[in-house]
Amino acid sequence: METPISQMEPGYTVAFKGNGFMFNLLSRILGVAEPGWRKRKWKPWHLAAASKKIKAGDQLPDGETAREDGWLLIEAASPETGEYFHSMSELEAETKAYKWLEKPPSLQRMKQFKDIYLGFPYGVLSYVGVVFSYICRKWFRIKWRIMDTEHMCWEVNSFFQRFMGKEYQRIWEYPMIHDIIAKLEAEQFEGGNE
Repeated sequence: METPISQMEPGYTVAFKGNGFMFNLLSRILGVAEPGWRKRKWKPWHLAAASKKIKAGDQLPDGETAREDGWLLIEAASPETGEYFHSMSELEAETKAYKWLEKPPSLQRMKQFKDIYLGFPYGVLSYVGVVFSYICRKWFRIKWRIMDTEHMCWEVNSFFQRFMGKEYQRIWEYPMIHDIIAKLEAEQFEGGNE
């Protein structure tokens, strides 16, 4: 369920609006196989997991000092999976936040995930494999996945959610942006979505 950035908590999925050459190219290819993707007005592309709220003046993992409020997000980005700072102004302008987990993960569970996954190389060419896999799944009903040690943001976010106890898709399936966003938008929680 979509949530205002100001109400985001650790464990939420953050979807960044798609832009740039690679987004435009792969988004068009994805649109060939998935008509629902073509109809979307706001097309997300990059995914991250909310890790920690930061106040202006707090020290960041790279030793710098935050100049404004924001969030540390766990994300696969060039050159590697890391915990990167994003200001509130950037997040409010370029992203949407979604609650997926029933409750925020424990600090211990977050540390375990970071110990395993931070530092994995970013796999920009993984997007091509994902789109090709999606076309095979859609047209030929074949589900397959190439497993490697380079990961892109959809995979890292999918690993994160599975590690925290609730998966988007089975481990043998590629995480597909269209499927993930559809599940996040449809998610409902008992007692409301706060």
